[in-house]
Amino acid sequence: MSLTINIRRMAVALLALSLAPAEIQANGWEHTSLPVSALISALNNENVEVRRRAAHSLGHHQTAEVAEVLIGALAKGESNVLVRRAVFGALGRIGDARSVPAAMDCITNEPETSVRVLCALSLEKIRTEEAEAAAILATQDVELSVQRAGVLSLGNQGSSRAVSVLTALLAESRPELQLPAVRALGKTGRLEALNPMLKWLRPDTAPALLVEVLKAVTLIGSESISAQIKAVLQDSTEPRVRRHALIALSAIDESSVKIALRSKLRSENPLMRIQALEISRELKAPELVKPMLEVAKQYFEDFYGQSPDQIKIDPQKTIVNLSVVNEFLRTIIATDPHHADSVLRLAATPLAIQANTPALLTVAEGLYKARWQAIYGLGYTHKGAADDVLTSAFADKDGRLRAVAMRSMGVNDPGRFRMQAVKGLKDPVAEVRWQAATVLGRDKLLDSFEPLIQATTDPNSRVRNEAVLSLGYLKPRADSVRNALEKVSNNDADMQVRASALYALDLIQSD
Repeated sequence: MSLTINIRRMAVALLALSLAPAEIQANGWEHTSLPVSALISALNNENVEVRRRAAHSLGHHQTAEVAEVLIGALAKGESNVLVRRAVFGALGRIGDARSVPAAMDCITNEPETSVRVLCALSLEKIRTEEAEAAAILATQDVELSVQRAGVLSLGNQGSSRAVSVLTALLAESRPELQLPAVRALGKTGRLEALNPMLKWLRPDTAPALLVEVLKAVTLIGSESISAQIKAVLQDSTEPRVRRHALIALSAIDESSVKIALRSKLRSENPLMRIQALEISRELKAPELVKPMLEVAKQYFEDFYGQSPDQIKIDPQKTIVNLSVVNEFLRTIIATDPHHADSVLRLAATPLAIQANTPALLTVAEGLYKARWQAIYGLGYTHKGAADDVLTSAFADKDGRLRAVAMRSMGVNDPGRFRMQAVKGLKDPVAEVRWQAATVLGRDKLLDSFEPLIQATTDPNSRVRNEAVLSLGYLKPRADSVRNALEKVSNNDADMQVRASALYALDLIQSD
């Protein structure tokens, strides 16, 4: 069968892939830009929402000092469930071994199930015998959700003891723990963890379980099971099973697969390229980034070098090409957008297509998705590299593109885009306004707080919420700011906005 016929038959199937949500980076910039001293002070506020927010933001400041403060908050006997959950969630982000005794005490004595779940999950990053013992204890909890959390944390311990406990759990034939236990066995990375899973490494295993087994064996990567994986790949008709079988085979021989991936990235077959990109995202191998960017640059130059008329000549082929474009973008943003300025700038370029047929409408959707992804990714490039493209995108007639451009401006450097952010507070689209309010709250050099004060009366509650939070983060001393926040905290129709205003007031008063 010719490649042309294959491409036409692939187009509809690849459409879902080309328009799927992007895997995106999240660097916590909204929280890491906040002063630690103010957040620590807010942990002592009498208002529950203030303490909860402070604990959540502190989790993005992954230092020993912050861990100690959070542990101290628990030692004082934090009375509110929501705050305890936020504290353990933050400790889980940090992964400080000193928090293990608090987690053990929580698993043993905490009456609230949702808090015990986060206590168990907070152990995931900590590899000590004490953390392992706490995770095992969680697997014996009376509540299934806590047991699952303990199982997942136990997998990260990577010990023979962890494998034994997980194997015993699988032997109990409890279906509700089957998938998390398989996942955890893979996380141990130990060869003996393969044994309890081999009985399911068969084409006739239920797809959901088989996918988890393939993910697990991928993390372990033993050549001894390559024949079984190949049998799954050959006989299974499930696309997701076949995809993970390929990834598992890739993990068995990293050197040869990376050579093969480089070849697949340059293949003329779109499916081969997409497959290579999917595997590259799973492997996260640094040595694959440079060849991927080189291929992407040439591919994007060829695609975006076409005129709209050329793109319209064969819409079905263009749909397939856009699937590859979007898959490249997904992979670049998930792995290393910092060195992809030229590629992202090309994809952020608007291409006007008159969508007067169903096929051309699909082309237009694929182009839009690619542009949105590229604008998002430009936020993670070097400062100054994308200013002109982001500024242009912020002037686009489409509100979602303006909103993502504003977010990328804030991630990149809020100070350089102050003028656009102030303008964004007046945008007709609410998403743009709340992104603008968020960005202004991270601009430490902002001279005037009037635009944010005005935004505290915005008709959209999300905009008001971000505006009052930003005023708190900026910590202005102006009476007009304090008055505005007090008014919101007393009178706003939305309970969440009132709580945020109290939080902002506390931040202002913290120094």
